[in-house]
Amino acid sequence: MKHWLSCSGDGKAVYPFIEASLVQRKPHMLLTHTNQTETEVEANIRESNAAFLKRYDLRLLFFHKLTGDYIGSSGLHRID
Repeated sequence: MKHWLSCSGDGKAVYPFIEASLVQRKPHMLLTHTNQTETEVEANIRESNAAFLKRYDLRLLFFHKLTGDYIGSSGLHRID
């Protein structure tokens, strides 16, 4: 598995995962009550990158080591 900080352009990899997992995630996550467009996902990725530069949040994206497919994400939020 490879991991790195989110950066511009990663929305294209993340969006299909969000769409494919919407039904399973909906009961567990408040943010899934609205469908996001690919443009909105990309904007969110860019905002998370800016939050990292401000040392406010740290979002990591996980990709399959061999295929490069997006697997998931994790992060630390509101870092003091």
